[in-house]
Amino acid sequence: MGNNLSAVPAPRSRRSSSMSEEQSSPKRRVASRRRASDSSLDASFDCQGSRQNRGGGDEQPISSLPMGGITTEGHRQRNLFAWCSWCYKECLHGRTQKNRLRRSLYMCLNCVRRTLPCRWCQQGMARGHRDYDDMLCAKCDGTIIAWGSVPSTIRTVGWCSWCYDLTSHDIRMTNVVRRNTYMCEACGGRTALCISCKKAFTRCNSFYDDYLCALCQGMMTSWNDVDTNRKKSLAEGLTILDHDDPYQSIYPLRRGQYVKALVDAKCFYESLLETLNAATESVFMSFWHLNPKIYLRRNPGTEPDISDRFDSVLKAKANQGVKFYIILWKENLTAVVNNFSEEVANELEGLHSNIFVVRHGPPNPLLTYYCHHQKFVVVDQDIAFVGGLDVCLGRYDDPSHVLNDEDSQIWKGVDYYNPHLVRPSSIKSFFTDVIDRQSVPRMPWHDIDFELHGSTARDVARNFVERWNHHIGSSGHRDLILTPRPHDEPPIQSVKSGTCICQVIRSMGQWSGASRLDRSIYGAYIHAVMSAQKYIYLENQYLSSSVAGDGVENIVAQRIIDRLKEKISAKETFRVIIILPQPEETGDSAMELLRWQYQTINRGGTSMVEQLARAFPDVDLEQYLSFFFLRQHGFLCGRPVTEKVFTHSKILLVDDRIALVSSANFNDRSLLGDRDSEIGVTVEDEDSLQIPMDGASFSVGRFPHELRLQLWAEHLGLSGSDTERIIDPICDSVYNGIWMKTARDNTRILEQVFPSIPQNHHTTMKIFKKEHGLEVPAVAVTDGKELSGVHGTLTMHPIGFLLDEEISTVLSLVLGENVSQ
Repeated sequence: MGNNLSAVPAPRSRRSSSMSEEQSSPKRRVASRRRASDSSLDASFDCQGSRQNRGGGDEQPISSLPMGGITTEGHRQRNLFAWCSWCYKECLHGRTQKNRLRRSLYMCLNCVRRTLPCRWCQQGMARGHRDYDDMLCAKCDGTIIAWGSVPSTIRTVGWCSWCYDLTSHDIRMTNVVRRNTYMCEACGGRTALCISCKKAFTRCNSFYDDYLCALCQGMMTSWNDVDTNRKKSLAEGLTILDHDDPYQSIYPLRRGQYVKALVDAKCFYESLLETLNAATESVFMSFWHLNPKIYLRRNPGTEPDISDRFDSVLKAKANQGVKFYIILWKENLTAVVNNFSEEVANELEGLHSNIFVVRHGPPNPLLTYYCHHQKFVVVDQDIAFVGGLDVCLGRYDDPSHVLNDEDSQIWKGVDYYNPHLVRPSSIKSFFTDVIDRQSVPRMPWHDIDFELHGSTARDVARNFVERWNHHIGSSGHRDLILTPRPHDEPPIQSVKSGTCICQVIRSMGQWSGASRLDRSIYGAYIHAVMSAQKYIYLENQYLSSSVAGDGVENIVAQRIIDRLKEKISAKETFRVIIILPQPEETGDSAMELLRWQYQTINRGGTSMVEQLARAFPDVDLEQYLSFFFLRQHGFLCGRPVTEKVFTHSKILLVDDRIALVSSANFNDRSLLGDRDSEIGVTVEDEDSLQIPMDGASFSVGRFPHELRLQLWAEHLGLSGSDTERIIDPICDSVYNGIWMKTARDNTRILEQVFPSIPQNHHTTMKIFKKEHGLEVPAVAVTDGKELSGVHGTLTMHPIGFLLDEEISTVLSLVLGENVSQ
């Protein structure tokens, strides 16, 4: 029970994350061999544009390959004993599947990385990647001279073409053409060594790498004029944390803004309904997933009114002359994720001629898995809603997060949602129950949006206009060019003013419609973390950062660790509180998500907990860093049931001074800018309050402070005047006496009643299965009387779960169907 932060595993072997430039250069003999083979094999690039198995053709069975240094152990063709090009060790590789060209894929059981038999020597295993697979092993491509040697870890100093500073660059991985890529330790930008001067570093993105640095491209005359060069580079979307514009957003800081926090979908849907009904001119919408048959207002004990259904609202307002412009993500691989966007677009446009829908997705095959993840609505370019909520099945909820709805009054049909069991096959099946309401609980959903008025809303509208005008080239609405309303034009809606300072932030690349790379969400996270004095509070669906290794690039978690080290060394009270769900995917996806999350938290050698444990072996780390998990309980037909509250919120609070809400997950896809498109907003409040922080008076902003109280009251099961007890978030009587005590007590009781839920002592899959860990719903072993002692939904996150397992795609763990973004 509990985080058990002191239980840090011994570092597991993982591949060396770096190699010297000289060592990666192939010998002339090997280079000529590669050129000869490449010329004859270039034609075998697959239709996705990746380097997937450049040898082409069907894979020979392992038994027919020249064995050389590869030998089988155990089941023939299932396990190979060979040298690994990731970890440079001779070890066992377990067969997992075949790639798109039927080439057998394996998993190194030492470093848990994807491998394939080398197509040249058949003595080593080549590296496998998500988007392509290498043909040659590390020895044959010249990375190493002989098996048994390991490339050295280096940091190289040079000028960075992202931030124009002379900085240190830490080697990360090799790209598609086996060119070493680095990360600038100042700005976090991905770089590569300039092939011309070989002294400076170029810009690299997820789908292209510059070959020349900024100087060799003629973008400047000298590296030394840093200020001038930075101004010129602004159009390239750098992550420089300037004083006047700390996040490098294209949108300015807006003062005097009104912001309202909408915690959980009930509040969001009802505010959205009221605002849509008041629309007079235009409505802009963008969602990752949209279902037109969602009821925006629901009242217990009464049937919902069809006039409050999303499609009915749109049709009624369209009849009044309001024009609706809607952007949906176009799924390229519906077999992987199917949001039925084509069906939704057809249904919406069939409602009225004033409703226009554009579906758009990545045009480059290498970006197939990236998506439009922005979630927002703008009404008359005056009022906007921004955050993590889609208008789709399973999202509607309120702070009570009840598990049951036996009479189908609140959640109709598929909207009574538990992704552990099933997902709908079509939007047409929306009103048909797919799970037994009498025996299976729904999975509650925790999320948050901000309602924005005035200039900030118009910035969100400008983001939509930029995207719409970019996307319509690939749609049937090429003549529907939109223009943003000027900020000095009087509002149409009744716009409120306030005391908040807001800034719209994004993750946007060229493919998703930006004129320049925008990584301002990433910059905002780093800025907020580095400015923290008292606490960092984080709720997110994922936690994947560079401390996990394996090529993960964003450095937010490392910056959190840096801040913690400063505060622990100074013996200051400082809390980092992180609320996460467990990954909700199946198969390989589940394993990757679990592995990255746990390697970010407490395993793998460089995780957050392990770094702190090595630096401060005598410190109780839970007083500084702790992880939590939301879980609800209830009764169905008199039988106790439990289910996680799916934490889908993407919120960062710092010191009751900064509030950041967005659609962005805590991972590279959302933060690096050129992958998934995201949008969010940072909020500070000039209406200040003096509150106690660790007993001493501290100035905070009213909006972030009241938002924290609202979130904590929900998680702790407090109401009304009880929030006075949690005014000071970091003092011992609140943090240990209320927050930690509630989480530990709830965890103890829930684990006693439901021993099959993931727990810290489930360190292996064998133990987990023995306690019926894969059964849905979780099995109760008592009558549930003890559950009266549970308050709220806060529990300790089971970060010891599967601690002794090598989490990989070889291990088959099913946590649920593909849920959501």
